[in-house]
Amino acid sequence: MRRLRLRNEESLIEAMIVKALSAKGAFVFKVPNDALWARRVPGAVKGAPDLVVVAPTGVVGFIEVKTSRGGLSPAQKEVHTQLVKRNALHAVCRSVEDAVRFYERLCELRITEKKQTQTERI
Repeated sequence: MRRLRLRNEESLIEAMIVKALSAKGAFVFKVPNDALWARRVPGAVKGAPDLVVVAPTGVVGFIEVKTSRGGLSPAQKEVHTQLVKRNALHAVCRSVEDAVRFYERLCELRITEKKQTQTERI
C-alpha cells in the first residue's frame, strides 16, 4: 500500500512539473519506459528518467521525479552513473520548484556545435 501511495504522489508531482515547465516554454515529455521494459521491448532501459526536457536553446535534460521521501532504485542509480559518464544534464526533482530551477539552468546553456536546420538524412 505504501508503494502505491508513493507512486501516486510521484505521478501528481510529475504532472505538476510537466504543466509548469510547459508553461515556461519547455518541450517536455514523459518516457513510459518501465512498462516497455517489463514487456522486454528493445531499447527500453530499466531505471530511465521519467521526463525529458528540451529548452528553447535546444539543450536537453532528464528529470527523475521523486517524493520528498523517495529514493533511487539500484537501476536508477546505474542510469545516473551512465548519464554522468556521458556528461548528460539530469536532476532528481522532488517538487515543481526543483524542476523549474533545473529548467532555468538548462535555458542558460547553449549548444556549442553548429545548429542543424533540418533533419539529417542517414
